[in-house]
Amino acid sequence: MALSDISRKSLRSDLRSRLAKMTVEEFSEAELNSWLNTAQFDVFVRLSGISDIWYGTKKAITLTAAAGVTSIPLAGDYAPDKISKLKKLVLASGELVPFVTDNEVHSYRLNSNYDYSYSACHFGEYLDVFVGASATALSNNAAYLYFIRKPDEMTADDNVNTILFTGQPTAGKYFRVWMGNRFVNVYARASAETNDDSIFFVTSVTAATNATNLAAALTHAFTGSGITATADTATVTITGATAVQNVDVNNATFAATTSVCCDVPTEYVDLVIMSALSKALFKLNMLGEKQTVDADISNRFNDIRALYSSEIQLQQAEKVPGVQTPRMR
Repeated sequence: MALSDISRKSLRSDLRSRLAKMTVEEFSEAELNSWLNTAQFDVFVRLSGISDIWYGTKKAITLTAAAGVTSIPLAGDYAPDKISKLKKLVLASGELVPFVTDNEVHSYRLNSNYDYSYSACHFGEYLDVFVGASATALSNNAAYLYFIRKPDEMTADDNVNTILFTGQPTAGKYFRVWMGNRFVNVYARASAETNDDSIFFVTSVTAATNATNLAAALTHAFTGSGITATADTATVTITGATAVQNVDVNNATFAATTSVCCDVPTEYVDLVIMSALSKALFKLNMLGEKQTVDADISNRFNDIRALYSSEIQLQQAEKVPGVQTPRMR
């Protein structure tokens, strides 16, 4: 799940407008998208150097390991391309399995001090799990793997919403089409009403006709807005809207596929745009302007670093018995 609700289209529009103030050079959408995705990873790496709490997640993993060291492939939800750093492994019993170095996890087999213990090591595409000679073997153990994930690449511009008609909706029922923080209501009507200023579609006992009528109504209403609607048998597909919310329309199933938004905390999304701008300026050989943008980026990260440094100092002070900080009173 992305850490913001800002779409790639919005980022690209912002980046293009900033470039337009500096150059008349035109860039393809594919090139701008590439810079934005690369910039997102750049921001992720630099933010992780300050604090990586935003990207923490956990996934269920089934472990089977006998005494010694067992290499378990990392795949699916915890594949290597999704993991930045493994943090901890917790067994079904709640026991914490410490992470150690690769050399340590293999040398423990020769040290009787670890006969009753478990340990693990992340080694490329594998999770190496050590089980002591006298420890209970792991058999389909429903463990949890905690790790810092990598940000999701932005692969699409728009949310895709579908409405599948299964019968005739009741007249007067309606749903909402959201555009940013604004919405419009779309009503079901038994017949066309010339004095009705609302957006509506005429219902039918035939599901496919409902879809055709709704698609036509939406196409007419949202011309030029970036929202499009198409009908295929009994299904209407709506793209470009922020969301489509059913209020009380019956005999219809609403579903949505959300585009991958910027996977950086919303308050730091501007850093992604600035980083992408820096890459564009480098291509244009506008090194002076690039240096100015890079300096602004560095100053922003210094501000973030100072903020979290103060937070850590406060946490350390609160650990001392008897010390009262303003937020503890």
